[in-house]
Amino acid sequence: MKKLVVLWLLLWGASFLYAQTSLTLDEGIIDSVDFFSSKVPLGSTIAVINFEAETKNLSDFIVQELMVGFANTGNVRVVERNRLEMLESELNFNMSGSVSDETA
Repeated sequence: MKKLVVLWLLLWGASFLYAQTSLTLDEGIIDSVDFFSSKVPLGSTIAVINFEAETKNLSDFIVQELMVGFANTGNVRVVERNRLEMLESELNFNMSGSVSDETA
């Protein structure tokens, strides 16, 4: 009987996962920010690198709104997209073997 109750609860709960609900783009962005910001440690640094959509303008809009949403939480630091290239080149330099504890 206990297994049957557990199975019923799992099936009942799974039905909510597959329920179709309609969200606006803004609601989807807010939900995404809430979900992901709850999964990263407080004070983490994040970057929204890219988002593929039907048009470049839509992609840019979504990325910008995600960045603003994350910044507004106050829980994470957001790296601006234009600074990513600088950070990438620094990371590549550090991993190139040219920098070591002995030569620092």
